[in-house]
Amino acid sequence: MKFTVFSRFDGYSRKLKADLEQIILEDLHWILDADHPDLCICIGGDGTILRAIQKYKEQLDHLLFTAIHTGTLGFFTDYTKDEIDSFLADLRELDQNGSVIEKYPMIEACLSDGRIFRGLNEIRIGSF
Repeated sequence: MKFTVFSRFDGYSRKLKADLEQIILEDLHWILDADHPDLCICIGGDGTILRAIQKYKEQLDHLLFTAIHTGTLGFFTDYTKDEIDSFLADLRELDQNGSVIEKYPMIEACLSDGRIFRGLNEIRIGSF
């Protein structure tokens, strides 16, 4: 399986990202592929998941997401930072038996200039 880890920018989340990448590479022998993953592991909160959705918006039809909460809001996260062992056990199970998939409807915002933004539970448009 090809995977990527997408994280918040804080020190704890970045360290957890590096640790998980190493464990998954060594224990599960999955392939780290940030360009075309089968699974995107988000470390952070809902904002991190929304950023990952935007990054991989062209691949949403076949990309799975899971999330570990280290952020401020975690309504869509599957695990907390205290459940890493459970998370890894579930990844091993996924590797052997497939996955349980929950689907969430996406929302879209279409701007007058033709740009389209997709989101899970909200869309925030600001100046860059």
